[in-house]
Amino acid sequence: MFLDERSANLLKLLQHSPISKMKELEAQTGLTRRQIQYGLSKANDWLQFHGYQPIQYNREMGYSFSETIRDEELNVKLTKRNYIFSETDREKVFYLMILLSPEELSVYHFQTITGLSRNTVLKDLKRLKEKNRDISLKIQYSKQDGYVVIGETRVKRYIIERLVHDVLNSPNSELIMECIWGNHEKQISSIRLQLERIERKLGITFTDERLHELSYLFLCTDQLIGKGEELQADQSWAPLLRRKNTKWLRK
Repeated sequence: MFLDERSANLLKLLQHSPISKMKELEAQTGLTRRQIQYGLSKANDWLQFHGYQPIQYNREMGYSFSETIRDEELNVKLTKRNYIFSETDREKVFYLMILLSPEELSVYHFQTITGLSRNTVLKDLKRLKEKNRDISLKIQYSKQDGYVVIGETRVKRYIIERLVHDVLNSPNSELIMECIWGNHEKQISSIRLQLERIERKLGITFTDERLHELSYLFLCTDQLIGKGEELQADQSWAPLLRRKNTKWLRK
């Protein structure tokens, strides 16, 4: 089973500091609480897969790890990058890739992301095509354009919104996000800063979860535009745009 570098570093840290509280881990690693929780979850998956006791958590004491793993043993096992996505996660990754990627996607691209065989990828794509028929969108392939989604942009945006929500709330969210948006960190940060400016300008406050989700939704919209999609105005934004103090949003 594949263990990413972040999870491996957290595991090594707990080996040398048997008991650590969340604040200590945040200070030592520079990671957010959510990133640490995700990393520890993946570390526990790896530990149990290899027959070790999982990391324990106590509200008063913090996180503890009683097992001893030799460094050379840990290093050898950490190099075996054969983490397998679940069928559900693969569907999300494949669908978002086809909807958003500016590249002409072939089976090779999906194999590279997941490490799966050509036959498995083809079966996944076939299943995704069949599920897609019920929502007036069509996934098709050509040598010239690769895999594309044919249908109304309005429906694509709806599907993207659902997928983004599911991905951000998935136990494997960071792994999936890395596959889809791993090269867009600066753009995400820029969008988030603009949204925070909107909050101050309008005197409103998004929850952290909604701000996070909106950042990715705006990125996806930008990616759709980059692919040549013509976006129609969303009527749900009409009241916001009619406000006198939001004229600057349309500049």
